[in-house]
Amino acid sequence: MIETLLQWEAWTKEHKMTVFDVQRARMKIPKIMEMEKYVGQRSEGMQFKVFKFHASLHLPDDILSFGVPAHVNTQSDESHHKKSKTAAIHTQQRMKSFCIQMARNLHSMDIVDVGMQEIHTGRVPWDYYYEDEVDNVEATDDEFFHDDHNDGDVDTINTGTNINFFYSLDSDEYAYTVNSQMKNKHKFILDKQLIAFIGNVFDQIRDDDVVKSICLFTEHKQNGVIF
Repeated sequence: MIETLLQWEAWTKEHKMTVFDVQRARMKIPKIMEMEKYVGQRSEGMQFKVFKFHASLHLPDDILSFGVPAHVNTQSDESHHKKSKTAAIHTQQRMKSFCIQMARNLHSMDIVDVGMQEIHTGRVPWDYYYEDEVDNVEATDDEFFHDDHNDGDVDTINTGTNINFFYSLDSDEYAYTVNSQMKNKHKFILDKQLIAFIGNVFDQIRDDDVVKSICLFTEHKQNGVIF
């Protein structure tokens, strides 16, 4: 059974699957579930009458509808349920008052977290949106654009097509040039709404003596994730 489950796990991690294999899985998965019930013989709790066990039957249809499991990963969202589970455990488990009791527990836990943050770091909620102006003034351009400036050691890099955005005195409007070796770069066009948005931002930082233009990139990588 363990060998079969390991093979099944390896198959679900594949980045490519044939439709034939997925359709065949509709018949194979129930067989695996029957073997698991026969060998496991779970007798405590709800036995095998749980959603996670039953959901295996829907795996082939989900793959055909949404793609291979490797592209639909809920691991990042699962971590947000831990706090709710803790709050749910400390309720009276009564249907009529369960929701309100869990909400109150979550609120109480948040209050404790905020209080502990104030005790250990001195940071209070009403200063959340304020930054140290002295640090901002002393920061240099090299420090701002350096990857080490990112909090939490986030590895970031800007790549793709490089665009130089500036205000043209000749045409009395915003203009841009494309710095790229790609073919037909003259066909590269920024959306008018995007130009208007960047222009509004540029109006706040533009200085003809210091900040004459800004660099735009079509690709941003953060810890290997491409945006």
